[in-house]
Amino acid sequence: LINKLKYINTTEIQKSFNLGIDIKNLSLLSCIKCGDELYLEDGNIKNNQILEGKLKCTCGMQYSIKSGILIVDDDFVKNSDEIYNLIIKDYIKETDESYILNLRKGLDWTCNELCKISFENKVILEIGTGLGFLLRNLYDNLDNSVYIAIDNNIEKHNYLKSLIERSSFKKNIMFVCTDFKYIPIKKKSIDIFLDYGGSSNYWFDKNDFSLENILKYLKEDSYV
Repeated sequence: LINKLKYINTTEIQKSFNLGIDIKNLSLLSCIKCGDELYLEDGNIKNNQILEGKLKCTCGMQYSIKSGILIVDDDFVKNSDEIYNLIIKDYIKETDESYILNLRKGLDWTCNELCKISFENKVILEIGTGLGFLLRNLYDNLDNSVYIAIDNNIEKHNYLKSLIERSSFKKNIMFVCTDFKYIPIKKKSIDIFLDYGGSSNYWFDKNDFSLENILKYLKEDSYV
């Protein structure tokens, strides 16, 4: 895994496509303040993907789309001058090798279990997507589904999105940069909820997280 991460970090980026917010996904979004639907005020749209733009609510709330990522609060866009390919280098440097190996084993088990369920026509929400270990392992199974990737680190989102844009096949991935407490998704819209350590990392960082913040987004028969 370490060698693979190093290889990814040094490989020249060659995009196969541009990934933004799919126009169809607007129907899943709602205002974090009042819960009403959002509308596109202006934007740069290519192949039904919103790459740049603004989403607004009638209550006055506004959300930006930058480089294909939906940003709930511009305060999350910090350290924009940071070269995000250093993320992998720092991750490898700061993380014990045995921990990474155990992470790989746990990831394999998790993916094997998840592959037993059908993702067909499902809306999937993952919190704390980070560098996308889970998403990249499930990617080939995401035909005809919507995968909403939530993280409050814009650099990690940018890095992961750049990796996905090298893929041979485009899937419906929606990147949202926000705090877990403020996810602009309609209630009862999620079929599958994934948390591969995202809430744990959030708890260690802020000592403040409850699954109650997520339950409102889940359908009655959702998979957790």
